[in-house]
Amino acid sequence: MRILLLNYEFPPLGGGASTATYNLLKQLSNFGDIKVDLITSSVGKHRKEKFSKNVTIYFLDIKKRGNIHYQANKELVCYSWKAWKFAKQLKKKKDYDLIHAFFGIPCGFIAMMLRIPYIVSLRG
Repeated sequence: MRILLLNYEFPPLGGGASTATYNLLKQLSNFGDIKVDLITSSVGKHRKEKFSKNVTIYFLDIKKRGNIHYQANKELVCYSWKAWKFAKQLKKKKDYDLIHAFFGIPCGFIAMMLRIPYIVSLRG
């Protein structure tokens, strides 16, 4: 199974949802037959990191400034645009079975636009 995970918060950014995503990835790392790609925000430049053998994290530069536990509207709009474009590129290369989106806006909307079965986790 291949899962695309969307969350603009991932440590060190954000609060509860970033921690939930981190712990979810830790658990999914134990299942070699599940491949996961997370598209999230970064403080600084775009980068790709291996979280584990089967989990890859794509950090998108959203020009984050100020408090790392708060996303300004400008940063959310930037993430939305970049994540949608990047997810479309990944979708062409990988056959995702499911999208797990944290928050209805923007991630749930992005998931809906990708036309892949999806679930939305509402937090906060």
